[in-house]
Amino acid sequence: NGKTDSTYLSAYDVDWGEILKVFFESDISDKKFIDHYNFSSFDEDVTATHTFYYEAKDPDLFTRKLQISIDPTTNRIVSIFIETQKSSQYDGSSHKLYYAPLKVIQIQDFDNTHTGKPVERLTEYRFL
Repeated sequence: NGKTDSTYLSAYDVDWGEILKVFFESDISDKKFIDHYNFSSFDEDVTATHTFYYEAKDPDLFTRKLQISIDPTTNRIVSIFIETQKSSQYDGSSHKLYYAPLKVIQIQDFDNTHTGKPVERLTEYRFL
């Protein structure tokens, strides 16, 4: 409802399974996804990263886009960005997910129904 709420929690008290559920649901590593995504890779000079980019060929796939950026020197993941989308005749939902290891987890939810107002929500977890 346009309001901001924040709290500080210990990492031991957070329900990581619930937080990471949508990340796990967006996994495209199963062999059944071979040839269902367009793949490209490129270097980004500004961020000094190498990026792997997957985009769904089929509009019915849950994971629409997946972008993994790595440090080319260490081969460690710098960030992961995922867009998902699920829709039916009556409603639809999508997510934008961002993860930077030991820095931030962001989950943007967008829910639409034919009978109600659209709902947008941003949840962010920062590691201090």
